[in-house]
Amino acid sequence: MTKSPNPEIIVTELEDELVLLNPRTQAMFTLNGTGKIIWQNLGKHSAEEIAVKITDAFEIDLETAASDTKNLLETLEAAGLLV
Repeated sequence: MTKSPNPEIIVTELEDELVLLNPRTQAMFTLNGTGKIIWQNLGKHSAEEIAVKITDAFEIDLETAASDTKNLLETLEAAGLLV
């Protein structure tokens, strides 16, 4: 099952980063360029497809991109940013 961004999250774009605010908890998260690609593709693509997009955007191997994607998704889900 593909996760999607929690619609309650307030998203602000700052150049190559995203700032996410969970209004329920007042927790704020900043995502770098890699995190931004992951966030913007949630609900549209699988984690594997997102990892490929990351390899296309940055000089990184697929194994590292897949691991980074998985780790960030776990962090975002634990923080209540995904549904």
